[in-house]
Amino acid sequence: MKTNKTNPDRLEYVIKAKASYRADARAKTWEEKVESIARMRRAAVEQKRRVA
Repeated sequence: MKTNKTNPDRLEYVIKAKASYRADARAKTWEEKVESIARMRRAAVEQKRRVA
């Protein structure tokens, strides 16, 4: 699915999502950040496996 990057509603959503991710990242401890990154990497590998 291709999204229209100039769509103002979509842009507003992306800006809000990024701000919430940043706030969430600031609230986490170093260990939680490392675990979160590991979880995202595992999910990405699993997603690639499903697509292939």
